[in-house]
Amino acid sequence: MRLTRLRIVAFAALLTLASGVQATNILDLQYDEKLDELVLQVAYRGSHADHNFTLNWDECRDYGFDDAEHQVSAGLMDSDPNDHAQQEFKKTVKVSMASFECRPAKVTVRTTTGFYRTVVIPARKSK
Repeated sequence: MRLTRLRIVAFAALLTLASGVQATNILDLQYDEKLDELVLQVAYRGSHADHNFTLNWDECRDYGFDDAEHQVSAGLMDSDPNDHAQQEFKKTVKVSMASFECRPAKVTVRTTTGFYRTVVIPARKSK
């Protein structure tokens, strides 16, 4: 009986600790060609919905098939990464690609918790 009670207490403590872990997930990543921007659907946990997200870009690299094709990754950065996870939130994040020179490119956006999504950004249209 005492061992069972101890297990229950330990399990409850583990759940309490696990619920405090802040996690971010990329639910969807698309490129809006008309607006020339990335559109990310982000799910995250925190105590408030006022998190802002930015991309920390890595170096643009040759894709390997042709000089015109590249690949680049970016880390999704949370403005409040230490916020205590109390609720789940979803947010649409839009990132302008107007000054993005690494084109055409396969772009992978990743989180610190291991989630990632990939999209292809086409060559800039000539006007």
